[in-house]
Amino acid sequence: MLVNEEFEGQNRGEATMDSGKSDTICVDHRKDEELEGFIDLWKLMFGFMYSLGLRWAVELGIPDIIAKGGPESMLSAEEIAGFLPSPSPNIDFLSRTLSFLATRGIFSQTLQPNSPIKYGLTPISKWLINDTDNGGAKAGTFAPFLLLHTHEAVISPWYRLGESILSGSGFPFELVHGKLLFSLAESNPELGRLFNEAMGTYSKILVKDILAAYGDEFRKLEFRSLVDVGGGNGSIISVISRSFPNIKCCNFDLPEVISEAPSCAGVQHIAGDMFVSVPNADAIFMKGILHDWGDEECKKILKNCHQALSKQGKLIMVEMVLAEAGQSKSSWSEEIGGIRDMIMLSHQRGKERREEEWRKLLQSSGFNHYNIISLPSEPLQMSIIEAFPAHVED
Repeated sequence: MLVNEEFEGQNRGEATMDSGKSDTICVDHRKDEELEGFIDLWKLMFGFMYSLGLRWAVELGIPDIIAKGGPESMLSAEEIAGFLPSPSPNIDFLSRTLSFLATRGIFSQTLQPNSPIKYGLTPISKWLINDTDNGGAKAGTFAPFLLLHTHEAVISPWYRLGESILSGSGFPFELVHGKLLFSLAESNPELGRLFNEAMGTYSKILVKDILAAYGDEFRKLEFRSLVDVGGGNGSIISVISRSFPNIKCCNFDLPEVISEAPSCAGVQHIAGDMFVSVPNADAIFMKGILHDWGDEECKKILKNCHQALSKQGKLIMVEMVLAEAGQSKSSWSEEIGGIRDMIMLSHQRGKERREEEWRKLLQSSGFNHYNIISLPSEPLQMSIIEAFPAHVED
């Protein structure tokens, strides 16, 4: 804070008054902005502590330990340590780390007189609870997604982003690993398992919004065929099949993915390569496939879909449609769009796209008509894009 020259030498914030005269303090708001900028910079510099701290908490099962006591459970670090897979955990380290994460709202903390600090769950950490009693991640958990995106192999490409920008010699993930994330997951069983689990658990969250927004259209497909291209372990198509048992459902993915996919009543698993061909169907469903690829790869996939569709068929895609610059519904939705686009830049050869970019891709691949249906309650701002071959009138 700066004061005008008449107040030099006086204590900050003090003013004098004499008969008939008053003076005011002149505040330089630039100093406040500089301080705020420094604090924001400090938070950004050390932001990795939160993401890796979250990873540590999930690996040790901290959200699950607290959740076992019920929705309002509050446990001390010592009580939490009693559930950890170690005979002598460091209680001080545990407490200090939990208190640090609580500063960001990841856990809550309370302190009563003559009692240790107790920690509870918050809306953030509740997304990380696993239903281990049922043999795996529950519908609604984001824990596998967090573990995937904080994996050392997934974080390391960020160190090569500058090289990618300056040289244009390749995507960061390729510079580090010599291959893209999909290919690395195929050759690394541990990463591959985590990748499939992460995609599957996110699909379980997403499918509820898809059915709520598009259920009537799926109902029109009864006694017709629907293929989920790049459907992974079949998590979405299996839910569609259970909801609409008269649809002839097929899950289509690479052989190594299909070999690990669980059997599901009403769903046929077919192995193949979407860059070569796609099974014939009345409708083709793709969730989060095209954002993984560049425009030329997308055109190849779309043309294969066009060729596989029946005369009155349609393509149903679930993708993000970026708002035009400055036209996002909220600041956080614009931020999420930027994060997702940077994930594609770092891990794959893809990108998130605006509506005009989607229109050009679809029209160049034989889909002249399309509709966009937003999923307003979906946390990651996805939309349904239904597209119709040129010979089908919308």
